[in-house]
Formats: sequence, C-alpha cells, structure tokens
Amino acid sequence: MMSKWPRGSFLCSLVKLQTETCLQQKDTAHQPGTSNEIVEERSNISNLNGTGGVTSDENDDVHAVFDDSLCDRDINSGNSSFQQRTADHIFEQKREIVKRKVFELKEKTSKIRPRNPDGWKKRTAAIARERGEEYSSQTGKIVAKKEASIGLLCKEKCRLNCRVKFDTEARKAILQKYYSLVCNAKNALLFKSQFIKPVARHMTNIKKAKMYSFTYSVTFNKKTEVICRDALCSLYQIGANRIELLQQTLKKGLNAPSPDSRDHHTNRHHKLKEEVVTFIVEHIKKFPAEQSHYSRNKNEHKNISRLS
Repeated sequence: MMSKWPRGSFLCSLVKLQTETCLQQKDTAHQPGTSNEIVEERSNISNLNGTGGVTSDENDDVHAVFDDSLCDRDINSGNSSFQQRTADHIFEQKREIVKRKVFELKEKTSKIRPRNPDGWKKRTAAIARERGEEYSSQTGKIVAKKEASIGLLCKEKCRLNCRVKFDTEARKAILQKYYSLVCNAKNALLFKSQFIKPVARHMTNIKKAKMYSFTYSVTFNKKTEVICRDALCSLYQIGANRIELLQQTLKKGLNAPSPDSRDHHTNRHHKLKEEVVTFIVEHIKKFPAEQSHYSRNKNEHKNISRLS
C-alpha cells in the first residue's frame, strides 16, 4: 500500500514513530493515543531542541495524518485481540439497549368481578330522573321524559294571568336550563324564587290560621315575572311537595336551603341483619374442617375436609 506520510519533515517522522509505538502497545492499552497527545509530545521535544511551537496548520496536519492511519489500521488489521475487543464492545452496547427497553405494563386481571356503578339500575334511574330524562321506576313503570307545558300553566281564572307571560319557546328554555343544573343548584333556584311575608290579617273563628304567605317569581330574558305556585310547578315540571319542603326552610329563618343529604345516611335497605349474619357464620362452623397446610406456624385458617 502506498504510504501516506509526507517526506522531508521532522514532524511527520515524529508522528510516524509515535503511531508505531501505539501499535506495539495494543495488548496493554485499550485505546491508542490520540492526536492531541502526539502534538503535546512533539511540542515538548521542540521546546527542548529550541524550535518553535506547533502552528495551527501543523496541528491540522497531525490530526488528518493520525486519523487516516487509524482508519487504515482498523480496516487492514488482522489482529484477533482487536477484533475480540470490538465484538465485546458491540455486545455490551446491545445489552445496554436491552436493559433500557421499556416494556408495557400488562393489564391487571382478577377473578373478582370489579364494581360497575354505571350499570346499577337504581343509580341509572336516579341520574336520568335528575336530568328529566325517561327512566324506569322500581316497580318497572316507564316514566316519560319531562316536556314543557304547552297548555295552561295554571287555572284559567288566575288573577296573575300566568298563562300569557311565557310563550312556548320561553317555557322550553326555562325547563331545559332547570334540568341542566345539579340537585343543590335546583334547590337554590327554587329557594330564591319564593318570598315569605307574614299574613296581613286573619279571619275570625279559624282553628288553625296560617302564619305566613308566599309569593313566587321567575326571571327570564332580563325580566322577573310574578306567578302563582301552580304556574311555578308547571314551568319546572315539579310537584308541590318540593316547594313545601323549601318553605319549611324559609319559615325557620334560614337564608339558604340545606344541601342534598341523599346517600349520606345510615339507613341501608340491602344490609343484612346481624341475626342473619350470625346464623350463617354458625352454620358454616358446623362443617368438618381441617387446618390449612400452608404456613401452619402463622396461619390459623381452616379448609373444608375432603369427602371420604
């Protein structure tokens, strides 16, 4: 192979000598010396001989010559130890890649059936009823969806003329907005729609006279209209019982309705009685059982004996 070394130069002779020294030390050194080390050594020799330092052009020549020599050595070298080190290095790189590989977590499966509250019939019916949608009652009766009242809102002879205050589009908008709210927001809206005041005068010879009177109003399209109780129930498609419950709060002098307390009680209809649970436990204890053979020194569980 034609030599790539430039001739007639002390610098090139020094580089060639240093490269041959590195090749001879291949069994003891893991990597050959770098061009920077050669340049540093050449600078030291030049200083001892009284010559100048290494210029930038000479430094580039050293890097170029040394890199070419290393490439030729890697391609043409038939040394088995060098090939073995290269193979070991590639193997280590592949092993590191395998170690860093991220495996997807498997979905946790269990024989126990998980909870699915969205599939419970009572829960589904309660949510649909709260939204004014069609649902099935506990007796299996299909309750229709809430629709805006098209006919009369109250009695025909109502002195407040509630029937002419809201057209069909306004009734639909009021009903849709009401059923888009949650339970506590609905109670707050109905609470603010009622005004309490004491009775102006009582009739004589009455055993139980009422103490308060109520007026009702609905705000829509930047206007507040005073209506009767029947019209309020027709607009929101609710019963009079819900209005009366909120009136009890007003009579107590409270300034806000009580929050919804459903599902926050200790009355559990489906809970087994203590007598039934005790009877079942005592009945199970009558079965022939033997101590579990798994970790007997710490485990006191018993299994049903095999049939003989």
